[in-house]
Amino acid sequence: MQNMNNQNSQMEQYFCSLPKFVQESMKQSGVEFCDVAQMKAFVDNLSKKN
Repeated sequence: MQNMNNQNSQMEQYFCSLPKFVQESMKQSGVEFCDVAQMKAFVDNLSKKN
């Protein structure tokens, strides 16, 4: 359980570190992210589209 809480904390910290427009894109995507690696892959893919 501690690992899950730690992972959620890391995901929240990473999300908050992103620019607002990226945060909004993530919210609007409807993707349910499981870990920071998935979030980073999404952001990387988003930056390649722009």
